[in-house]
Amino acid sequence: MSATRTRRRFTTAYKLKLLEAAAQCTKSGELGALLRREGLYSSHLSVWRTAARRGELAGVAPRRGPKPVPADPHVKQIADLKRQLTRATARAERLELIVELQKKVYPEVYRKTSPVPYVKDARTPTLMQHGELDRRVPIANAYQLRQALADRNVPVEMVVYKGFGHGITKPRAMRAVMEHNLAWFNHYLWGDPKPDLAALRLPPKDSSAVK
Repeated sequence: MSATRTRRRFTTAYKLKLLEAAAQCTKSGELGALLRREGLYSSHLSVWRTAARRGELAGVAPRRGPKPVPADPHVKQIADLKRQLTRATARAERLELIVELQKKVYPEVYRKTSPVPYVKDARTPTLMQHGELDRRVPIANAYQLRQALADRNVPVEMVVYKGFGHGITKPRAMRAVMEHNLAWFNHYLWGDPKPDLAALRLPPKDSSAVK
């Protein structure tokens, strides 16, 4: 009756010790001698190295070669900003197409309802406050009006409220709207210093995207 062969079992400490010893083998034949002395195969090292990289061993196994470069946290931030810019650009382009379509299909309606044809008579300093996601009055219309006023040297500022639609409905956002109004009218009515609207507090983006 033949004896049953017992399968060898290796502790985590032993695996880490062997991985460290293998990492020190830099001359030809040293790694093979180590494996023969310990009665191991190269497949053992391969499996243990993979386990160490996955964090399955208790310690950190030494790795041969150059040390990995830690990830730069700014890379993800830049990638996120690029994605936001791409989406915003695509949205603006779609809205501009809608405006151009309105001009072609309903030219008379557009002429009567759009403020742009009347800009030639504009003289009053204008503060424009617009929801980023406004579907009732697409933001492309607001950009057109702002540019038309600026081309005629009419003082104009535009504040865009991120994530809001046609109505500014959240309390903090409504407070920001009033603060912008107050700063603007204090300058043009009472002679206060001209406000830097970009420096004033803006409300947090509305995640509910109220239209």
